[in-house]
Amino acid sequence: MNEFKTPDVKDFRLLLQRELVKRCKSNERYSLRSFAQYLNVDSSRLSKMLRGQRPINSQYVEKIGKRLGLSPMTIEEFKKKIRKIP
Repeated sequence: MNEFKTPDVKDFRLLLQRELVKRCKSNERYSLRSFAQYLNVDSSRLSKMLRGQRPINSQYVEKIGKRLGLSPMTIEEFKKKIRKIP
């Protein structure tokens, strides 16, 4: 799995966007649908989350964070940030 050792990203949405771009650069056939399938998330929902049209709740941070190999501490930090957003 892909461990983000020290995420310099303060926003979980931005982390997801960067990961998608990274994967697309390394494989020209990789797509949003592929990423959604890897994360076990509906592609329409993921697209809306990435565009900021749908909030990313702490449940999704947990699920996606684990799949991306984030440490439990990093996942909790992102969840705290989401709870603080009005």
